[in-house]
Amino acid sequence: MRLLRLQDDGEFNLVEYVGNLIPPYAILSHTWGPDHEEVTFKDLTEGVGKNKAGYGKLTFCAKQVAYDSLQFFWVDTCCINKSSSSELSEAINSMFRWYKNAKICYAYLADVPGYNTHPPAVVAVKFARSRWFTRGWTLQELLAPTDVRFFSNDWSNVGSKDALANTISTITKIDVAFLSGDKSMDQASVAKKMSWASGRVTTRLEDTAYCLLGIFGVNIPLLYGEGERAFVRLQEEIMRVSDDQSLFAWGEPESTSTPSSERNERTRATNQLRGLFASSPSEFATCGNIIPDEVAEIEEPYILTNKGVRLVVPVYKNNSIPYDDIAVLACRPEDSLLHVLVMPLKALGGCQFARGCSKPYTIPRDHIAVLTNRAIYVKQMPKMSVLPSMDSKLPLPGFWIRTFPSVSGVYISNVQPAECWDPQNRIVRSPISSTSEVNWQVSFTVAFEDNDRGHRTIVMGYSNGYPYTRLLPDATSISKRTIEGVFCATRESSYSLGLDIVTAEQKVLAMGLPVRIVDIRLVPMYETGVVQEVIHNKLFA
Repeated sequence: MRLLRLQDDGEFNLVEYVGNLIPPYAILSHTWGPDHEEVTFKDLTEGVGKNKAGYGKLTFCAKQVAYDSLQFFWVDTCCINKSSSSELSEAINSMFRWYKNAKICYAYLADVPGYNTHPPAVVAVKFARSRWFTRGWTLQELLAPTDVRFFSNDWSNVGSKDALANTISTITKIDVAFLSGDKSMDQASVAKKMSWASGRVTTRLEDTAYCLLGIFGVNIPLLYGEGERAFVRLQEEIMRVSDDQSLFAWGEPESTSTPSSERNERTRATNQLRGLFASSPSEFATCGNIIPDEVAEIEEPYILTNKGVRLVVPVYKNNSIPYDDIAVLACRPEDSLLHVLVMPLKALGGCQFARGCSKPYTIPRDHIAVLTNRAIYVKQMPKMSVLPSMDSKLPLPGFWIRTFPSVSGVYISNVQPAECWDPQNRIVRSPISSTSEVNWQVSFTVAFEDNDRGHRTIVMGYSNGYPYTRLLPDATSISKRTIEGVFCATRESSYSLGLDIVTAEQKVLAMGLPVRIVDIRLVPMYETGVVQEVIHNKLFA
């Protein structure tokens, strides 16, 4: 660590210390002005820069540390040789600790006037609106030091962190207990810490992640130029050292529900799929009240794989939420013991999922009492659709029958309209070329050479822009004898009579066409529910 000291001749010199040899020091927290106004490491080593506006910060610190019976102080603009990437990386990964170990932190607010020239009410308003509270780096500079003292633009004392704790809490949404030190940073959930940073900005996009390293107690290599990937790497590192699932509880701010907003939500549910991790702290803006669930048991560690992040969590369906499945997270609202957080999921096939781009949901704890855990893999696809290359001018997607019973005597016939069917690839094309049309339907028959099994009609298409597939019973070829035989077979064996059809939600390009994937399987009749369907509708002779 390199510290500044004012010499007897009035010049500043830099002294380097390592390990336990570092003497007591003060540290400056401030917002940077234009680069050409700040005193740099090169300026000090060359003995120049006295005419820069930032030089006044050094002279103030020198006077203040003397007043506080200290000799040394640290200023980020000139104590780091930023031309050395290794030194810059070490400094950023160490900065939280440097602020934490400082005897005093001087927070200089360049846009706040002093009490000497302005009435207290004006100073209070300017203080609350200070740019210092909006910058990413100053969050750790507020939280890490025990003693933070605020100074106005005329270098007069505005107050301390302890004295202004309630005001600062109102400005930053940080609980007073964390500001005062009554609670340690380890007691704050991941979502709560992220929410503290949600309204803050940095000049460089990567610094959105790097400025939070100390707050989460992690270290990662600095790779300027990687963009949003830096924030993803931060979350991956947090996941590696913490099992706090509030990390996954981010979401868009909640808005008033209207018919239009519900339609938009379903559109996002279909097209705007996301990865497990947020793209920035702003997506935690409404998540400051989410904490780990005390009674939840996390049975297995998270694993980062090429299929996505492996989680073992309870998964189930909920018709009130416009997604394929929801995963129950081991966290809850801070003000409710009777609810838990859930993460919306969209199936990608097999055990792979994407996260829905949505606000967090809560459900009653009673709903999860009988759920069992399931291993899932959540892909990381920040701000990407499942089908990013699909042109919006393409017609509504068709259907690709990916799997079909491979047993002898089962085949597809009588496709209507016939021109929509590609038998070689089992693709059902949309008969509509215009994107303005939102309704179409194709029907076909799945025939069995065994007459006792009859045949089934499948219809698939779009209604008001929403896809559907339906399996229809055929009254002319399903007899009472067949139904009675199924009941006997259900008790004695797995007699395969029925069809099961599953349509995936995501769209893909197959043979250059936008399609949805359909899987048709031959299963025991009792698994499909078709027996009850036939009986209830009296569809037998």
